[in-house]
Amino acid sequence: MVLKKIIFILFSSMLFCSCASFNTKIIPIGEYYYKGTALSVKLQINSDSTFIYERITALHKSVCKGNWKIISKNKILLNCNDTIIYSTPMESFLFPPLDLSDEKIKILNNNKMKINNMILRRSE
Repeated sequence: MVLKKIIFILFSSMLFCSCASFNTKIIPIGEYYYKGTALSVKLQINSDSTFIYERITALHKSVCKGNWKIISKNKILLNCNDTIIYSTPMESFLFPPLDLSDEKIKILNNNKMKINNMILRRSE
């Protein structure tokens, strides 16, 4: 009887510890934005591990769609390639493709992320 109680306590504590470590990860589902003087960025992170990243300037808009995954407690990895269809050959020189293959984003808190040198804030 004592052995059963010990096994039960050990099993319960292992279950509790594994659940607690999973819950410490922040799942950053939602829409985030950055608004600068010459550049705006919008990042939509979906619960199905997909995302849409938009980079908007006064002259051009790039959209990148792909998949994300959690790589640590406070980092996610974006993986996609920009698929732009240019209307003129000159646009390809003026607006290089948006490459977010293996781009790491740092999760600062529930409402902020950092990508490159930009702080993206959650939309309300």
